[in-house]
Amino acid sequence: MHLPAYLSAQYIPEDVPAGKKGIVRLTLDSDKLPQLGLNSTSVYFSRYMGDKISEDNEILISAILLPDFSQMTEEEKENAPELHIEESSLDFGSIAGKSKATRTIIVQNRGKSNLMFEQVQVFNKAVSVSLGNRTLKPGAKTKLKVGITPKYLKREKGRPRVLLITNDPIQPKKIINIEVKQ
Repeated sequence: MHLPAYLSAQYIPEDVPAGKKGIVRLTLDSDKLPQLGLNSTSVYFSRYMGDKISEDNEILISAILLPDFSQMTEEEKENAPELHIEESSLDFGSIAGKSKATRTIIVQNRGKSNLMFEQVQVFNKAVSVSLGNRTLKPGAKTKLKVGITPKYLKREKGRPRVLLITNDPIQPKKIINIEVKQ
């Protein structure tokens, strides 16, 4: 039920008798993904026409689409941007009783051409993020501010993390893990 355009499914067999097992083969067409970075959706299985959507028949599917650097020349690679992050994980410690907590990380371009942040995404509704500049010249730095809203942590399934998608061919994807004690 409710497959997005970038997913197709094959069922073996199409009808599964009671007490028997079947296989569902899902195929993802990355050319049809709507954006670089994290793409998530829920797929729902139905037992009969008109079956209701619920957590009981839900499968969460996520894919991270990265930029394609396969056509880069050696010269372009040598002159590429280079992402450097001060910290790759943030420990917020105990945030019990707080309405919000924030931390700031310095990000820098140590490469030879402009570093572009194609996507800055979060895996969890409790996390918020703001980035000073989305394009950094060689040698430039900017601040990445990460916030946590504790009231949303218990409701969310995924671990709190931040995803950066850049035009750095060596490190196009950078995940910043977040540790929180409640």
